[in-house]
Amino acid sequence: MTNYQKELVQVAAVAVAALQTSLAGSTELDAAGTAVHTKILDMIGDERRRQEAKFGTRLQTDVTGSPIFWFAVLGEEVGEVAREILEGRAA
Repeated sequence: MTNYQKELVQVAAVAVAALQTSLAGSTELDAAGTAVHTKILDMIGDERRRQEAKFGTRLQTDVTGSPIFWFAVLGEEVGEVAREILEGRAA
């Protein structure tokens, strides 16, 4: 695994930790008897399928050889999370 890939894993791990924290004690998840971690992975898989339906797989990189597209999407999503926090809707 390259250092770049390790950094991406760290980004994903922080996002999962934030989601776990916000779902702690969620009756929606606990009532089904599903482990929170497993449910989060299911939620991530669902989101990836929505992204692929919207954008395509985009496994290729742009002409410069860097995955600019996905970083733009990541930046947009991080901005939306920040807005939710600032507007008091983070739970």
